Amino acid sequence: MTILIEQPEFGSQVEEKKVSFNANELILDGGFMVPKTLSSQDEIFEVPDINAFGQSFRDYNVESERQKSVEEFYRVQHINQTYDYVKKMRKEYGKLNKIEMSIWDCCELLNDVVDDSDPDLDEPQIEHLLQTAEAIRKDYPNEDWLHLTGLIHDLGKVLLHPSFGGLPQWAVVGDTFPLGCAFDESIVHHKYFKENPDINNNIYNTKNGVYEEGCGLDKVVMSWGHDDYMYLIAKENKTTLPSAALFVIRYHSFYVVGLTHHGDIGVWLIGDVNSSRYNERLQHNADVVESEEAVVAADDGRCSKIGISMLKIGGHAVDAAVATALCLGVVNPMASGIGGGGFMVVRSSSTSEVLAIDMRETAPLAASQNMYDNNGDSKLNGALSMGVPGELAGLHAAWSKYGRLPWKTLFQPAIKLAREGFVVAPYLGNSIAKKAKLLLKDPGLRQVFAPEGKPLRAGEICHNVELSHSLELIAEQGPEAFYNGEVGEKLVEDVKRAGGILTMDDLRNYRVETPEAVTVNAMGYTIVGMPPPSSGTLGISLILKVVENYVSSNAAKGALGLHRMIEAMKHMLAVRMNLGDPDFVNISSTVSDMLSSSFAKEIQQKIFDNTTFPPEYYLPRWSQLRDHGTSHFCIVDSDRNAVSVTTTVNYPFGGGVLSPSTGIVLNNEMGDFSTPNEISPDKLPPAPANFIQPKKRPLSSMTPVIVLKDNQLAGVIGGSGGLKIIFAVLQVFINHFVLGMDPLAAVQSPRVYHELIPNVVLYENWTCIDGDHIELSDDKKHFLEERGHKLEARNGGAICQLIVQNLPNPPLQMGRRSGKEYKDGIFRGLLVAVSDPRKDGRPAAI
Repeated sequence: MTILIEQPEFGSQVEEKKVSFNANELILDGGFMVPKTLSSQDEIFEVPDINAFGQSFRDYNVESERQKSVEEFYRVQHINQTYDYVKKMRKEYGKLNKIEMSIWDCCELLNDVVDDSDPDLDEPQIEHLLQTAEAIRKDYPNEDWLHLTGLIHDLGKVLLHPSFGGLPQWAVVGDTFPLGCAFDESIVHHKYFKENPDINNNIYNTKNGVYEEGCGLDKVVMSWGHDDYMYLIAKENKTTLPSAALFVIRYHSFYVVGLTHHGDIGVWLIGDVNSSRYNERLQHNADVVESEEAVVAADDGRCSKIGISMLKIGGHAVDAAVATALCLGVVNPMASGIGGGGFMVVRSSSTSEVLAIDMRETAPLAASQNMYDNNGDSKLNGALSMGVPGELAGLHAAWSKYGRLPWKTLFQPAIKLAREGFVVAPYLGNSIAKKAKLLLKDPGLRQVFAPEGKPLRAGEICHNVELSHSLELIAEQGPEAFYNGEVGEKLVEDVKRAGGILTMDDLRNYRVETPEAVTVNAMGYTIVGMPPPSSGTLGISLILKVVENYVSSNAAKGALGLHRMIEAMKHMLAVRMNLGDPDFVNISSTVSDMLSSSFAKEIQQKIFDNTTFPPEYYLPRWSQLRDHGTSHFCIVDSDRNAVSVTTTVNYPFGGGVLSPSTGIVLNNEMGDFSTPNEISPDKLPPAPANFIQPKKRPLSSMTPVIVLKDNQLAGVIGGSGGLKIIFAVLQVFINHFVLGMDPLAAVQSPRVYHELIPNVVLYENWTCIDGDHIELSDDKKHFLEERGHKLEARNGGAICQLIVQNLPNPPLQMGRRSGKEYKDGIFRGLLVAVSDPRKDGRPAAI
C-alpha cells in the first residue's frame, strides 16, 4: 500500500522550533526527554547539539482559535479519567482482541484524525507520524529503533476508530497525568478536576495516594489513552524494540518527563530524574534482573537490596537470607516476622548438600484438641491463636552452619528501618486499609499502624521502635534473648495479658527440625524441598508425575494441558490431607504414594480429556486446610549456593495482636490445625492427622524449592498465598522448565487454583499495583467450561519469586546467554531473578 503525503521539510517553519539542549539527553516532540544512555544495544549514541524538535510544542498559553475547543477537551477529560476507569480500560484493552492489522493499515486509519487536545497542530495524524519519524531519522541516522518508535508512537490513536471501539477523544488523546493521587495544580486546565469523582476519595486525594514515594514511574497508573494502549500492544506481542522505545511509547504524553509545562507533576513518585534509580527503571523491567554474580528476589525491593548488600561484603547466601527475612518482618509485618515461622531450603554448591530447615510454629504445651470448642473464633483471632514462633531459631540454625558474617551485622538494616521508619508500600497500605478495624481494636497494632488514630496509608512513614529494641537485643545476645531472655519474657507477659497461653517453657523447649529434604525427579529435573508438615513439595511431585505419565512432551501445553493439571490438582488435594507432623502421626504410606510414579499413573488413568467430575469422584476423606498469607524470597550467591525461604504469621497481621513491649506481631498459626468439632466449608470431617497436640506442628502449604539439572543449580522457586502456593509454584515451574517461557513470563502468566470443594476453578482476573492486568484467556476459559468446569474470577492469587540459572544447552535454552564456564565442578551461569509484580516486589543483583 502506498501512502501519499507531502514530504516534511526541515526548513524555516521547523527551524524556528529548534533549541539547543544538554547533550546527555535526546529530546523528542513536546520536549519529551530520553536519557542518552538508552539505545538499542545498551551503548551510548551520539546526540546532536541541535535537533528537529524543541520544547515549545503544546503551548496552552498562546491565544488562538483552537484554544477554546482544546480547553473544552480537557474539561471533559479531567472529569472522566478516573483511577477505576483506567483499571477497567486496561483490563478490557489488555485482551488485545479487537482486530489484527498491519502498521501501514493503522497509519491509514489516522488519515482523517485530528487531535482535539493539541493547541498547536490541526494536521491529520498520519502526517504527524511520518514527520516525526523523518525528523528523528535526520537527527539520529544510526538509531533505526528510534525511527520506528517515532513512526508508531501515536498509532494507539486508532482507538478512535470503530474497529477499535470508537472511543471518544478524551479517552484517547491529550496530556496524561497520574491517577490514584492528588491532581497537581500545574496540570493544564487543572480547575476541571473539581468535578472528577476521585477528588472525593480520601486516599486518592493525598500527595502520594496509593503509591510509595519514589516508587518509580512504572508503578504509577496514568490516565488512559493511546500511549498505554500502544505500550500494551508492543509489550504483550513480545516486541524486540529496546526498553527505551517502550518508555517513549508509554510516557510521551506525560510531559513531566520532558520537564516542560507540567512543572513537578509526579516527580515525588518518579524520584530524581537524574538518579541512577530512575535510569535503572528506564533501562530495565524492574520485575526482573540479570547477573553473572548473585541475585535476590523478595516481595519487597528494599529487602532484596539488603540481601544483596550482605553478599557484596562477602556474605554467604544464608547471611543474605537472614538479613532479608528480618527486613521483610519489618516492612511486610502483615505477612511475616519473628513472631511467626516457616521453612527454609539451603543447597551448598561445593558439597551438593541440601539442608531442610523446619522452623514451623508449634502448639504450646498447654494446647489441646478441644481448646477451641467453646470459642471457635479464638482459633484464628486473638492471642490464643498463637503458636510458638520458630523463625529466629531457624535462621540461626542456618547461619550457624553456613554464615560468614557476624550475626549482629545481619540485623542492622532491619533495626534501622524499624527505628528510623520506612515508607508504607502500596501492598502494606492495602492490607492496613482492609484490616483497619482490626488494627484500631488492638493497642499494639494501633500504636504502630495508626499512631495518630488514623490507619497509615501508602506513602506515609511507619515506625516500630519497640521492634527495633527487640532486634537490637537479639543481635547482641543471639536467639537466647528471644527464647530464654528479656525479649521472650516481655512477649510472654504481653501474650498472657491478651488472653494467650504461651509460656517461657514453650519458648525454651522450641526446637528447629532438620529432616532429610524431599527429592522429586520429574520432567527431566530434580526438585528438592521440604517434607511434612509442609505438603507443598509432595503436592507438586504428585501433580508433575501425573502429567509426566502422559509421555507426550506437549501434555502440559495449552488449554488441554491446563485441564489435565486441574484434574491432577483435585486428586492431589484429596490425598494430601492424610499428611501431618511426622513426629506425631505415621504418614509414610501417603508420602510414598505422592512420590510414586505408579500411584501417579493410577490417577492419570482416572483423568479424562473431555470432562471433569464432582468432588466425590476424587475420594476426599477430610476437609481441606486453607492456610493464608506468607512472604517468600529466593537467593543465589556468587558461589551458586542457593536458598529458598517461606515465612509467615498466617493471616494478615496474624491473630490481630501486636505485643506492645516488643513490637512483635503474634502469629495465628493454631488456625492451621484441624479440630474435632469444627464445621468446614466443604462439610467433610476434620483430618485427624492434623489434630492439635502440644509441641506438634500444623500442616502447611508452603513450598520453598530448589531445582537442579544434572546436579547443577537450575532454579529457585517459592511463593506466598496459603493453599494457592502449591499451584502457583507448580505453574511457574511448568511455564519455564517445561514450556520454555522466559522467567518473567513464567511468573506473570495467569494462574488457576482449586480447593476441591467447592468444585470451582478459580482463575486470576486482577490488576496489579503497577497497572498490569492479569487474566486467563477467553479461549482457555471456554475450553474448560466445555468440559464442565465451573469458573470463578478472583481479584488475587499467590505471589511467586523465581531465580533461574541459564545452564549450558538445557532442553529449552531458547538462545539465552549461559554465562561463565565451570569452575571446581560448579557451573556459574547467567542468573535471572524475578519478583512477582502481583505484590510489587523487586529483585536485586550484583
